[in-house]
Amino acid sequence: MLQMVRGLLMAPEDDPGGRRNVRGLHKEAGSSGIGCRRAGTGSRPERSVELAGGRWYNDDNPCGGYSRPCCSGRRCPGFRSVRRQERTGFPLIQPEGIASKKGTGLIFAVIHAELRDRLTVGGVVYGIDFHADDYAASIGNSKRILELLRAGRIDSLSVITNMGCYEECMKLLRDNWDLFPKKPLLSVHINLIDGYRLSSPESGEIINNSWAKIFICGLPFVRKKGSLRSDFTTEIEAQIRAFLKGTENLKDENGNRIALRIDSHVHTHMIPLVFQAVEDALERMGLLHQVSFIRCSTEPLLMFLFTPGVAGTVSPVNILKNLTLHFFSHFVRNRLRSLGIETGRIFGLAMTGEMDLKRVSLLMPKMKEYAQKKNAYLEVLSHPGRVDREEISEEYGPDDRTVFISPRRDVEFRMLMEIRREGDSSAHKAGGEG
Repeated sequence: MLQMVRGLLMAPEDDPGGRRNVRGLHKEAGSSGIGCRRAGTGSRPERSVELAGGRWYNDDNPCGGYSRPCCSGRRCPGFRSVRRQERTGFPLIQPEGIASKKGTGLIFAVIHAELRDRLTVGGVVYGIDFHADDYAASIGNSKRILELLRAGRIDSLSVITNMGCYEECMKLLRDNWDLFPKKPLLSVHINLIDGYRLSSPESGEIINNSWAKIFICGLPFVRKKGSLRSDFTTEIEAQIRAFLKGTENLKDENGNRIALRIDSHVHTHMIPLVFQAVEDALERMGLLHQVSFIRCSTEPLLMFLFTPGVAGTVSPVNILKNLTLHFFSHFVRNRLRSLGIETGRIFGLAMTGEMDLKRVSLLMPKMKEYAQKKNAYLEVLSHPGRVDREEISEEYGPDDRTVFISPRRDVEFRMLMEIRREGDSSAHKAGGEG
């Protein structure tokens, strides 16, 4: 109980980093009780507390919105948003004078302030994140993504760290960093499918896996499951360290070092064995409570099957992929919730490699509505980079040798260049590749 109330709010001048102990919010000034369900007594705070760059609102029930008591700390949504403020330095955005709906409990926004496309959920503003996967898959692939960044057409990207061109691609990113109209969010794109094994760089060994192989190896009856988890942990740790080294001099919009975010190539981190290895690696590095975001790969399927103009155009393989990832998403989301790590909602699984402008425009209003219902920001996932044929080498796995050179990536590049976004006076169009 003492631990719950010891975090009294510091004055802004005593806390230049904008950090707050959320447990202090549960103690109403001058009252003898704790304003939460678990305590069962005490007054409930009806006030707002300023955090650097934003405003954090409590309504009449500071622990509402979750079925379990929040004063254990990590399950409290407010605790997560404050810890996220500590980890990333990004301000929380909250418009003035919002009206809280009954039963919504603690109203908070866990978004990145620089995202210019917005969702409004009960008065809370959330961002729409146009995201590009597979940066550093090759030089040519990366130059196309840099073109989108210079045009201000994407908000974030994922970086593959175990390809031979990684160092050169990161140099290109650093050289162009100050030319971007907005600083992108960066994620380490964990790659257990192909590329070089960074955990034993002296061997020059190349990883040769598939999603199905990793999934089968993670089944309960597999004998060497513990050994595989240890191997994955070591490799994931090496890839995260390479990412941190490559981005150590990059600063966000606030002048802070960029936040650590995590996703994976072909969503392997959604497999429980791999997700546990991600946790182990972060714990070993002392970063488990520093990471700001881990992708939870799931999206609603029905709208792809019944929306006119989209129905009948989604491949059966992507439908199966969507259903499989949705099955694993329950485990991953529960783990992220218990760890207090932020995630969002995805648009781009069922149409992987097929995110064309026409269908994305048809589905975007429904995806916005879906994100609003889930009180989450929306990550629009795409693969706009394309590897040149002459860049293909033994470090690419059999599937990537086909996927990375696919002309369908040109379609996704054009979609990002041409899609109408908030703040555009007209659809932005640019020449160049694609």
